Amino acid sequence: MKHVIKSWHIALVLFLLAGLLHYTAVQHFQHTHPTDSRVETRATPTINLLLGGFRGVVTDWLWIRAMILQEQGRFVEIVQLAEWITALQPQFPEIWTLHAWNLAYNITVLLPDGAERYRWVRYAYEILRDQAIPATRYHPSICAELAWILLHKIGGTTDDFADTFFLKWYETYAPLLAPDGTLSQDAAQREAFIKEAGIPARWLETFEQQYGRHDWRHPLTHAAAWAYIGFIENPHQTNTIMAERFFLHAYRQLLFYGTIRKNEQEQEIHLEPDEGRIDAIVDIFAQAYQRGRHPLIEEMYRVTMERCVQLHIARNNPAKAKAMYLRLVEAFPHSRTAQQGFEALAALPFHSEPRIIPIHGGTP
Repeated sequence: MKHVIKSWHIALVLFLLAGLLHYTAVQHFQHTHPTDSRVETRATPTINLLLGGFRGVVTDWLWIRAMILQEQGRFVEIVQLAEWITALQPQFPEIWTLHAWNLAYNITVLLPDGAERYRWVRYAYEILRDQAIPATRYHPSICAELAWILLHKIGGTTDDFADTFFLKWYETYAPLLAPDGTLSQDAAQREAFIKEAGIPARWLETFEQQYGRHDWRHPLTHAAAWAYIGFIENPHQTNTIMAERFFLHAYRQLLFYGTIRKNEQEQEIHLEPDEGRIDAIVDIFAQAYQRGRHPLIEEMYRVTMERCVQLHIARNNPAKAKAMYLRLVEAFPHSRTAQQGFEALAALPFHSEPRIIPIHGGTP
């Protein structure tokens, strides 16, 4: 009798896993973007009905197996397990962030081709944007992870194919925007951008009303917007600090690399400092600091003002440099920078060269 029961349990588990495999295969090839009202759960009704009280047990077993595979470095196998777990428990942000990190970082380092790497990074980004965010109701850790992929992987320089990532992102969004990268006044073009970016129109409007017009060809702009949604949509949660940190990180990078200039003759894209927004970006840091006076935000605020002083000096704007230094001293009168004086800060080495991205024989 015991053997019969055990065989029945095994058959049930195999049936459920087969159903999950079928479901996630459909999800992988489905290109529609579910909305909040449609994503109550990603598991099929049949699987939900059959699992009943075993749903938590199966999920726990899959989690344990995923952790073992993670420790063993068997990242490709984790992809399927993570899709099963997100199908069973879509409301938990931890599995989504693990899944996206595995796709964007662990899987991509195994691939020698830049275009193929970008496909997996983009897949990680879209899983968070199109599935995890609706399923977790804009959980701040999901928004933060999404912002981090945009900030560090697509908009950063650490990957061997970082230039390829940036160019592919640029190629996707440039046709959907005005020539300077701002939102188009053409209704059809604007709608096409909103659909591609996946940023809800209400948040897009709120973001630009508060922080001004942006160049949406830049992945760092998208990073700032998603991080902003993460801590504004969830103002009463205590775990919004990462979203706010990545929001500020994105703006600090935009400060130094936010202006996109295309050099037709050299077939290059130059990412240069956005000098026209220096004061506005420092204001953003000041507002963030006033919201909570978190030590991490305080450090970012102070260091950003120091870099702005140095940037003004590098750009031969001594009056603006002095004004920014006085603002720094007023905000942090007991800091080492305030105690050592303007000349000491001005004498520190500072590099403000643009990031140069070759177009590789094509025009983005």
